[in-house]
Amino acid sequence: MLKFIATLLLSFSCCSSAYARSEVRTLDDWSTDMLRKLPFVDGQMTAKNYGDVSRAYVENMTRFYTQSTENKINAARNSGRKRAEGFFKHHRDQQIERMKAYARDTEKGVMKSLDPLRTGVVKLSDARRILLEIAKRSDFNNNGLLEAPEADMAEAAFVRGVDLTDPDAIDKMIYELDQDEKRWR
Repeated sequence: MLKFIATLLLSFSCCSSAYARSEVRTLDDWSTDMLRKLPFVDGQMTAKNYGDVSRAYVENMTRFYTQSTENKINAARNSGRKRAEGFFKHHRDQQIERMKAYARDTEKGVMKSLDPLRTGVVKLSDARRILLEIAKRSDFNNNGLLEAPEADMAEAAFVRGVDLTDPDAIDKMIYELDQDEKRWR
């Protein structure tokens, strides 16, 4: 029995440490991953390019939300359940509005992070430097790695355009992230 318990405990500890390691990324890995998600063309990204990508995202997600609820709405309509039909439409419209607000805020935040002077053009080398700086400032234990909470903080700061040198801005962002998490539970 003791061997079984020891084996079980050893299995759990190995799995949890392997899982924890998979959540850890170097600062350079994190910043490179963020760069891959951005529409750089010939070493530059313009506010227009990023806006086009954002609009395409909104269009695709609107189509997805509309198609994914279409059968539910039609079934409710065909069975004479007006209340259910209204509920499904309302829920779909809420999802679309939240997604549009998210895309708008993300577009502003990313450009604020990468283009603080508002020139409308971001060079790849500048973006790499800025993202690496965001990663360094999010590495709260200064070990050169971003654990999952630190990576989440870095990404939130990046997409919201938060200055990680301002303690008040950090506190506000953490509060907003907590509120968002509570809302999605």
